[in-house]
Amino acid sequence: MVDLILTIVVCTYNRKELLDNCLSSLEKQTAYKKEYEILTIDNNSKDDTRNVASKYVKTHDNFRYLSETKQGLSYSRNKGWKEARGEFVGYIDDDSIADKDWIKRIIEFVNEKRDVQAFGGPYDRYTIEKLPTWFPPEYGKLFLGNKIRKVDIGKEWITGTNMVFKKDLLKRLGGFNTSLGMSGKKLAYGEEAELLRRIAKKGIAVYYNPKMIVKHLIDGRKVSFYWLLKSSYFNGINFWDIHGIQPNLISSIYSIVRAVLLAPKVIFNRKGPTERKLYYALSNIFFSFGQLRGVF
Repeated sequence: MVDLILTIVVCTYNRKELLDNCLSSLEKQTAYKKEYEILTIDNNSKDDTRNVASKYVKTHDNFRYLSETKQGLSYSRNKGWKEARGEFVGYIDDDSIADKDWIKRIIEFVNEKRDVQAFGGPYDRYTIEKLPTWFPPEYGKLFLGNKIRKVDIGKEWITGTNMVFKKDLLKRLGGFNTSLGMSGKKLAYGEEAELLRRIAKKGIAVYYNPKMIVKHLIDGRKVSFYWLLKSSYFNGINFWDIHGIQPNLISSIYSIVRAVLLAPKVIFNRKGPTERKLYYALSNIFFSFGQLRGVF
C-alpha cells in the first residue's frame, strides 16, 4: 500500500472560473495519483464555487471539498493542513496554474531530502489581457535561481502560491497567524512571511526548489496604478509583522521623509516609461505611510 505523501490545498473565495482553471491543471498532473490528494477549501463563496469543486470530486478519488466559515485566507489555510491526510501540505492559489510535473517534483524532492520540512518554488506571471507598457516587469514573479538551495529568510522569501510544509511542523507552530492575510475582499498581507520567520527562528531550514513551477495570474484589477499603490500601502502596514520587529514611530517617520526625498532621484534617474518611474517613487512613499499606519 502506498502512503499518502502530499495534500495540495487550494483556498478559494468567489472565483469559480479561476478555481476551475487551477483544478484543471491539478487534474492533469503526471504524479502517481495514489500518493497525493487535492483539497479545496471554500471560504464562504457566494458564487458557483461548490459545484465547480464538486465536479472534480465526483470524477476523481483524490479530490476533496471542504468549507471554512471563518472569513480569512489564514483560517482557510489552517483548515487545509488540519484536514490534510498527507505527510506534507502544499499550497497553490486559486488563480494559479500548476505545471504538469509540479506535484511530481514536490514528491521527488521530499523523497530525496527526507529531513526537509519547508520549501517552495518559483512562479511566473500570466495575464488574460496584454499588460500596459508601463507595468513593472518584475511584478508577479518570483525567481531565486536555477539551483536547489536554502532560502535566507528575512532577505528573501517563498510565497503562498507555491509552498510546501511538513504537516507536523504546521501543527507544532500553530499554522498561519489568523490576524494577518486576506479576508474576503479586504486587502492584507504578511501571514506567509510571518510563518516563515517563525520557522527560521526555530533553526529549521527553508529550501527553494526551481523545478516546482507554477504560473500566477495578474488579473485586471491589479493592472491599475491605484491598485499597485494601495498594495504597497498595505504591505507597509504589515511590515512590522513580516520582519518580526517592534513597531517604531521614529523609524516610520524617517522612512517617509527618506522616501519623499528620494522620489525625484527615482523619477529622473531610472530608465523606463514615465508612469513606471512615477510608480516606483510613489510606491516607496505609500509603503512608508503604511509602516506608519502599522505603528498604530
